Amino acid sequence: MPKLEITPKKGLYQKAGTGDIILKDDHLSGQKRSVEALSAAKTLTAADSGKIFTLDSDGGAFAITLPTATTAAEGADLMGFFVTVVDYDISGNNVTIVRGDTSNDAITGGTCSIADGAAAGVTVGSNVITFVGGTSVQGDNVTVACYYADADDTRWTAWGSCNT
Repeated sequence: MPKLEITPKKGLYQKAGTGDIILKDDHLSGQKRSVEALSAAKTLTAADSGKIFTLDSDGGAFAITLPTATTAAEGADLMGFFVTVVDYDISGNNVTIVRGDTSNDAITGGTCSIADGAAAGVTVGSNVITFVGGTSVQGDNVTVACYYADADDTRWTAWGSCNT
């Protein structure tokens, strides 16, 4: 099946490739979120929006860097960007999610744990999200979304849950 794309300029058009979208009874169904396994540092781009990233830190600690806007147009395009990050195999090594511009961008939000008083496997603080090595367990997750961006700063909110 050919790949279909919708853009403001071209509208609905066909391009090379394949797709998983099925229209049935005028309703969109069959869509899936893309899943990508990470075991090393990655700087996210606009093309990563909507993905689920699974984490494996057996090879050592690493960071995921969120995109940042440097112009008003980039800011407008970045608003609404979101990803979900899930612990697949966090060993004793931390995995962090950091802002692209450490002087202007901000990450706020939090996670909750299932067991009261237990150490959180995912923490949000000082503009860094940390999957804590040795504490985070398979299934701990956080979703990060951009709710504001312009040429000067990019604002992120994070929410998630931990199985501690």
